[in-house]
Amino acid sequence: MPFYLFAIELDDDQLTNAQQEEFRDRNPDGVAGKPFVVIRWFARTAKAEQVAAGNFGDLRRPANRGRSVLADHTTEKETKIEILRHARDLAENLRTQGFFVWHADDKTYSVYSLELKEEARDYRNFLEINGNRSHYKGYRYIGQTNKTIEERYKIHTGLTEDGNRFTAAATIAHKYAVGIDWDNCIDGGLTCLESLEKENEVGERLRSEGYATYFN
Repeated sequence: MPFYLFAIELDDDQLTNAQQEEFRDRNPDGVAGKPFVVIRWFARTAKAEQVAAGNFGDLRRPANRGRSVLADHTTEKETKIEILRHARDLAENLRTQGFFVWHADDKTYSVYSLELKEEARDYRNFLEINGNRSHYKGYRYIGQTNKTIEERYKIHTGLTEDGNRFTAAATIAHKYAVGIDWDNCIDGGLTCLESLEKENEVGERLRSEGYATYFN
C-alpha cells in the first residue's frame, strides 16, 4: 500500500494570530516573509488525489488553510516508516531555508509488547518468519500506539457492541494475546517515527533472544 507525502503552503491571511504564533514557536529560526507550510502524509489514494488537486477544506487544522501544494516536495513511498523518515527530512530541509513548518512530531507514542499463546504458531507465516524452529522462549506481538498501552491492548482483545473484533485490532493479537509484556514496553516519549523504529528494534532483539515475534 503506497503512502503519499505533501508539503502544503498555507494562506497566512487565514491563519489566526495564535496559529501564526505557534508556527513561530515551533520554528525559532524562521525568516519573516517565508511561507507557512504543513507537512502531511496520507495512506489513501483518494485523499492524496484530493490534496494534489488543491482541495484542502476537510483537512485537519491548520492544513485546511492551504493555498497550494509545493509540487517539488511531493513524494510517494511504499512503507509508513519510509514516508515518516522522508517527512522528518523534509521538515528539517525546509526549516534550514527559513520556512515556518508544521510537522506532527510530538512525542506522544509508545511501543508495546504483548504475550501470545503458543497457538500463535499456527498463524499464517508466523513460524516461517521466525525460522521454523520447534521451540521458542515465548511468543510476542510488538506494536506502536499514541493511545495508552492499556487502551491499545483492549482494542486488540476486546469486542464491539455487536460482538465483532475492532477494525483497528490485529488479528494475531486478537486471537492469541494473553497479556502485556511490560518488561519490553516503552511507555510514551516517542514520536511516531521513533516508535516505529523502536518497534522494529524490540521485535528483532526479542527474536535474537529466542522469542518468536510478529511486528510490522
